[in-house]
Amino acid sequence: MAIGLTTPALLGLFSMVTLWAGQWVQEDRLPVRQAVWYRKPPPTFADAIAVVRQHVWISTHFPMPTTTADRVEIPRTLLARLTDTLCYAA
Repeated sequence: MAIGLTTPALLGLFSMVTLWAGQWVQEDRLPVRQAVWYRKPPPTFADAIAVVRQHVWISTHFPMPTTTADRVEIPRTLLARLTDTLCYAA
């Protein structure tokens, strides 16, 4: 029974990622991650979902605690590198 309920949601998410990334492809804003030994001209779904994840994670505003004891500041370049890595690994 649970499989029947999750299938429409997964298809909906797949469609949303495809449509959102499709707009970025038309605007030539969808980066394609490539290795030196493997060239791929068109973006794959892995590229699309990674870019959508990155966009959602960066645009989400998480509330910060009022005290600075729980807060650690890191350089923006390191945050961008970590976000990029996690988007492809998730």
